[in-house]
Amino acid sequence: MRIISRLFLLIAVILFSHILLGYLLMDKIKKNWVYYFIIFITFYLIPILIQDTGSGMFILLIVIPLITLITSIIYGLRNVFDFIYPLIVAILFIPTLFIYYNA
Repeated sequence: MRIISRLFLLIAVILFSHILLGYLLMDKIKKNWVYYFIIFITFYLIPILIQDTGSGMFILLIVIPLITLITSIIYGLRNVFDFIYPLIVAILFIPTLFIYYNA
């Protein structure tokens, strides 16, 4: 039951973000989908590797922020500053609070 509610929340956030960003921004999103995919993998698949407190601290305090920082620097060097990237990163991160970190 808990997994179904998490999946429902994830689907709701994805649909809301799609409506929020609108059709006009889809070209920019399609052009930079690799960055968003890396962030998605970082936020949703890397925490699965946490097995104990030591690995949890390492992953949560070093790995995830480092991957996010490197991806953001590369995005910033290849694109001009816009509010879309931080908005999408925030939208991708918010469901992870309820999925992984709500213990």
